[in-house]
Amino acid sequence: MSGHPVESSSLRAPSRPRTRAARAAAASARPAAITGTLSKSGYTVIALGYDGSAVSSHARSFKLVPRSARVTLQLRDARGKYAGPVVVGVSRGKAVLGVKAGAKLGRIDVLAGFAKARKPVAAKFVDAKRTTARGATPAGNGRNFGLLRSKGHGRAGRGGDTDRDGVPNPFDIDADGDLILNPLERAAAKTPRAVAAQAQPPKLPGGPAQPQQQSFNNFSQLFLEIDRTSTPVRRRSPRPISTRPSRSTSRWCSSRSRRTLSSTAASSGCCRELRRTRSARATR
Repeated sequence: MSGHPVESSSLRAPSRPRTRAARAAAASARPAAITGTLSKSGYTVIALGYDGSAVSSHARSFKLVPRSARVTLQLRDARGKYAGPVVVGVSRGKAVLGVKAGAKLGRIDVLAGFAKARKPVAAKFVDAKRTTARGATPAGNGRNFGLLRSKGHGRAGRGGDTDRDGVPNPFDIDADGDLILNPLERAAAKTPRAVAAQAQPPKLPGGPAQPQQQSFNNFSQLFLEIDRTSTPVRRRSPRPISTRPSRSTSRWCSSRSRRTLSSTAASSGCCRELRRTRSARATR
């Protein structure tokens, strides 16, 4: 057959050039960045979406482009331990944790177990419906990791906060607030609510992440150093008492023995001379 070969390009559907309006629409559909500055360095800011998606930044002055329109901000310290949520306001005596895309938080003070925006955040950037169950300060924080009694009813699953203590489910070691650790509760499977509260960890972007950044392991939040606590402490055994005299003791004993022997010899010589004198007098 002498027919001309058909080019593969002719079989493909003609690609439609992306217009400027389409690019602008795609850019507008992308959530705007969340910005802020922490008062302390060495912390990682995690924007955890309500759907469980997550992005993070290690910069002190961070700029996060969330994957969800509404998120909560969480902190981890330089050693990977959970450091608590970021409070962006107070509504009816309860801490507000919901943040909308495009929020400009300004200065954020890192406190003991949580962080708080120094100045009020604009209302259009705050989700006032995402609050704690009680208190202007989150009861669940980086010091107790969510292990406390809480009867709040919040969103379950990834990105939610079932007991509304302030610590979202992926970071909460007691997601339903019944003072039972999640791994023990999974084994017992006591209530349907406890099973629904268990959330799979969110995956951070950027390819395969390290297990510490991707798993959000419950027991790693407790920051137990298993390799140290399981190793028995080696105590120093008392040094055995040596029966061999030291060099200084031997030197002292030998010198004292020489002096003793010399004095004994001298005394024995004097006794012999005294006996000779007595015997000579007796013969006279």
